[in-house]
Amino acid sequence: MAIVVDTREQTPYEFSLKTVRSALKAGDYSLEGYEAVMAVERKGLADLFSCLGGAKKRFKQQLARLARLRKSALVVDAEVREVLAGYQYSQLPGEEALARLISYTSEWGIPVYFAGRRGAVVTAMLLREWQKYVLKPRK
Repeated sequence: MAIVVDTREQTPYEFSLKTVRSALKAGDYSLEGYEAVMAVERKGLADLFSCLGGAKKRFKQQLARLARLRKSALVVDAEVREVLAGYQYSQLPGEEALARLISYTSEWGIPVYFAGRRGAVVTAMLLREWQKYVLKPRK
């Protein structure tokens, strides 16, 4: 089983598992053969603050695409305390950023994992776990 990495992902996670590059309709990572039913969206701190600020519309569209899948999640490459501290190049206060993130993901029913520097591990674990609960789609 290979992890599918979206072709738009500029600095993809490094996994111990095999990876393939392919355009995903939702998210940044999925499993080969399961792209239509599961995906993980990844956000670094800078991208997260951008998505919660000026790029809200694009972010909500991303969340809407994720919500259509049977299994999806948002993995943040930061810890909660880092989000609360804010981002130096954003005027959005950290507490407001976290409040917006909770609001948006609650609206769409998408869990958020604050993974810090362990995003690759969390992403791989989610995909493997979800595979147990999702039937492989027919081709």
